[in-house]
Amino acid sequence: MELRMLNGLPAVVAVFPPPQRDPQAGTQMVVRVELAADGRITQVHSILADRKLAGLRMPVPA
Repeated sequence: MELRMLNGLPAVVAVFPPPQRDPQAGTQMVVRVELAADGRITQVHSILADRKLAGLRMPVPA
């Protein structure tokens, strides 16, 4: 996992080992938050679709 700024917003970028039970389960994701002017979280977005994450440099899984 890595903490990054994506499109000017804080985000966590994560890569997981391939699941052993469900081959359709995702192996990467981004969770980003939108912040109010006072720094409080107003929205949380999770992105799991491979096609939407294709342009990101993903962290190397440990």
